[in-house]
Amino acid sequence: MKVLRGECADDETCPTISDVGDPEALYFIGEPHGGGRFRLPEAFVPEVPAVDGWAYLVGTQSDHNDIYDAHRARIGDGERLYRVELHDIPPALRKAVISR
Repeated sequence: MKVLRGECADDETCPTISDVGDPEALYFIGEPHGGGRFRLPEAFVPEVPAVDGWAYLVGTQSDHNDIYDAHRARIGDGERLYRVELHDIPPALRKAVISR
């Protein structure tokens, strides 16, 4: 797992974007918001338009597998691991994290 962007503001918040070698997707740790959406702090993903300090993305929750286990130490209370298809990641964010 290669962390492309990650920060731990406190014990409960540790947003992360990582590359696990899946050519179709990146993995995000964020807070569930319902309807397949999750949210990340606006300051963590300034490339994504935000509402009231939060940016929202769509992903599939990923748990109880090797990829989840690799992220487990970074997942805080109330957070989940999401697999996000590359085509669902806004172009500015995709370019910012992949071109590092």
